[in-house]
Amino acid sequence: MGLVIKEIKCEDQEILDEALKLLNNSQGDGLFPNDFLIRKIENRNAIVLIAWLDDVFVSVATAEVLSDLQYYKPFDRSIESRCQGKKVGSIYTSSVADRYRGRGIGQAMTRYRLNWLENRGC
Repeated sequence: MGLVIKEIKCEDQEILDEALKLLNNSQGDGLFPNDFLIRKIENRNAIVLIAWLDDVFVSVATAEVLSDLQYYKPFDRSIESRCQGKKVGSIYTSSVADRYRGRGIGQAMTRYRLNWLENRGC
């Protein structure tokens, strides 16, 4: 069957629980609150993707069109002036299950998110 990537919805609670667990296990326990993925799904300017490889859940990733750049100001004080008049997107976070890394899954998720952002004018 191969790799399948699709947008996830709020009704898919079981996979959302698995996805949140993967994010917290790979990026820091407790970093993402329980409602993190639900809030992203409910945001019309964001997307949550799930990937399966041969019917096994292997990855989660998010992206969003940003409404403000406050988060990025500590990294670049001039970001607001440089991005003025532009639509800016973020490939917010992603994780691939340990045993599936190195197979191009993260790259495929990034391509999907970049295309999604580009289709929204970013």
